[in-house]
Amino acid sequence: KPDEHIHSEKELIFAILFAVTKYFQRALSQLNSQRLVLDNHLSERIHNKDLQELSQVEKSLVYLSSSIRTNLMMLESLKNK
Repeated sequence: KPDEHIHSEKELIFAILFAVTKYFQRALSQLNSQRLVLDNHLSERIHNKDLQELSQVEKSLVYLSSSIRTNLMMLESLKNK
């Protein structure tokens, strides 16, 4: 039946998005840990290297957060079909 085929495609898409989201969550956790370490270094003394590293971590967090929001919008769109 066509409905069963569409249903299985949705399940595949949801499974892929779930796996990607789990990956993003691990990456966000690692980046947040790095950010905390850098914040501690900065509170002790400020070095340009620490500021650059913190900036890179924050950029990565922004990119990952944006990707997660996009995935959530896609999931909502699929859910409503």
